[in-house]
Amino acid sequence: MSSFKNALRGIAAAYRRERNLRIHSAAAYFVTAAGVICGISRAEWVAVIICIGLVISAELINTAVESACDAQTSERRPEIKLAKDAAAGAVLVLAIAAATVGLIIFTRDESLSRGIGSFREHPWLWAAAAVSLAFFIKIIFFTWGDRDGR
Repeated sequence: MSSFKNALRGIAAAYRRERNLRIHSAAAYFVTAAGVICGISRAEWVAVIICIGLVISAELINTAVESACDAQTSERRPEIKLAKDAAAGAVLVLAIAAATVGLIIFTRDESLSRGIGSFREHPWLWAAAAVSLAFFIKIIFFTWGDRDGR
């Protein structure tokens, strides 16, 4: 049970520290909402959930690599730069792959027309989308400080 608590504590600490993790979390929320609105299939849900899990996990691993490197030394070293850049590159590759999966799923004619139809049928979805967007903009840019805690 303590390892589960430690894992949750690590996720929360990374969420507070890393803006990109908050951006990916907001994207996951909007993709999930789009999946519900567009009525994607079970297989498409599996692909979306795997992509979300991989991107969030990669961002957490990137945070761990950066923290471990920063704990080793504050001086600029090519090995540290490579480790940090490679970890960030892994997140980028996964994010591009996930975005590609999302494009394949959500730009199909039937998904797109169901989604547009939902917004026509339920105008309150526009308000919900606007409130959600405002909420995530606040979380991403104004809730927590940067790495230095400012």
